[in-house]
Amino acid sequence: LGDRMAGTMYGIFPLKVMLYYSVGTAMVLFSIIHLEPLKKPLMYPIYRKLNQYSYSFYLVHYMILSTFSCYFYLALKDSWNYHVLVIVDYILTILVTLGVSYVLNRLVEKPGIKLAEKITSYFMKS
Repeated sequence: LGDRMAGTMYGIFPLKVMLYYSVGTAMVLFSIIHLEPLKKPLMYPIYRKLNQYSYSFYLVHYMILSTFSCYFYLALKDSWNYHVLVIVDYILTILVTLGVSYVLNRLVEKPGIKLAEKITSYFMKS
């Protein structure tokens, strides 16, 4: 940590800041896992449903931010109010990312899991 960050997007952050973020993230995750008041809301059906798309969301969100969101913002920045543009861009980015995540989950992730299960069961038999 810190040695190979030059030239990356994290290169602008001092090592101390990166350490604080890493420790803080670990503490938040630990709290969510072990504290009932934090864990209970995450068991609501809407969050459980969204969880099945979280990996696909994680995979595509940066690409969508880097392409669609930037293009949308740059195309309209001179003709729209900044605050309205940012809010609309944010909402559209979330919707596009959720849509792409849904398609990726249905067409890639689920068939991939089924294939992995078949391969695993084949090797477990022999």
